[in-house]
Amino acid sequence: LPPFPQTRPPWSPAVRLEDTARLLARLGFDGPDALRGRIDRLAEPQAQGALMTALPYLLLLLSDAASPDRALVAFERFAERVPDQIAFYASLADDPRQIETLITLFAGSQYLTEILLRNPSYFGRLATRNGVGHIKSHDDFRAEAEAAIGPPAAEPIEQTLDALRHFQQWELLRIGLGDLTGQLDMATVTMQLSYLADAVVQTCLSLLAQHLDIDPSGFVVIAMGKLGGEELNYSSDIDLLMLADADATRFARLGERLIKALSQATAAGFLYRVDMRLRPWGTVGPLVNTVDGYLAYLEQHARLWEKQALLKARPIAGSQQTGGEFLRRSEPLLYETGDAASVRADVHGMKQRTEEQLRQRGRDWGEVKLGEGSIRDVEFVVQYLQLVHEIGRA
Repeated sequence: LPPFPQTRPPWSPAVRLEDTARLLARLGFDGPDALRGRIDRLAEPQAQGALMTALPYLLLLLSDAASPDRALVAFERFAERVPDQIAFYASLADDPRQIETLITLFAGSQYLTEILLRNPSYFGRLATRNGVGHIKSHDDFRAEAEAAIGPPAAEPIEQTLDALRHFQQWELLRIGLGDLTGQLDMATVTMQLSYLADAVVQTCLSLLAQHLDIDPSGFVVIAMGKLGGEELNYSSDIDLLMLADADATRFARLGERLIKALSQATAAGFLYRVDMRLRPWGTVGPLVNTVDGYLAYLEQHARLWEKQALLKARPIAGSQQTGGEFLRRSEPLLYETGDAASVRADVHGMKQRTEEQLRQRGRDWGEVKLGEGSIRDVEFVVQYLQLVHEIGRA
């Protein structure tokens, strides 16, 4: 970016409004007259001089944004939350890459924008882009999550959970900026989001087990769906299954509290929407099942789609021994599906019913997830091949 000239005339409201409108029109903004007033509201009177120093960079970067009007609205909302606007605009003028970071975020993702607006203090860390493109391991995420909540019992449980929520929100923002700036490709983004979710569930389970004074030995949380396949996206629910090696009722309270802690929204945000419908008998079944009980259900009652769901099953929290035993014993049952023709007919029938339900709701167009030729078609074809040819069987 070119340096801003130091000989700019003193601030004059009349000149400012005229110049702003002209510049907005030249840069191609919609409704420059309306946006002129929005620019005028970007700073309190005492900070307007500092704003003018950064304004040429701001408008130049907005003009290149995919959605400049939306980005400008978000920038205004963010500026309202900054505790020291004079220092903020001075910092932007000194390092216009900070403006680039904000505009990239605001124009690229409403979801990530809302995270930053709820947590404006994150900008200091985000502005440097330090660690934005860093790829973390499972152990990295787990260690950082535990560090974020502090020593056990140091704070009331709700405050500790809020600390975990703040950690997760920051990591979503960090990963998201790496995504928007091209530092992380799609496969890496989904992997990092999945590792983050693993660490959050693990940390949450350990925290609650200690708080409730319940020994979690023999209890395991299995991830299914996108989390199980390590392909989570920003808005995904997490599909979970909770199992115990014996006496499942002993862990019912722990399971209930885990779901509540993960899904409850507070001022710090929420962690994840949790879907437990893949457990035996769905919403009417017990929250926690024994491994033996689940295997009996799988052998005697499970429908094909339930076996399809298990293809991505992965233990993510609790007893890895119990989880590994479940996967080992359930694997042979997954492939007892009948001949290829019947499996193909069942899979096709499920997809046809889904499409018919969409048509009845008037949603048969533009459904990239569930509609005709959608992501679900690809998933069903792959799962059909896995079941028929026993792909992935140990």
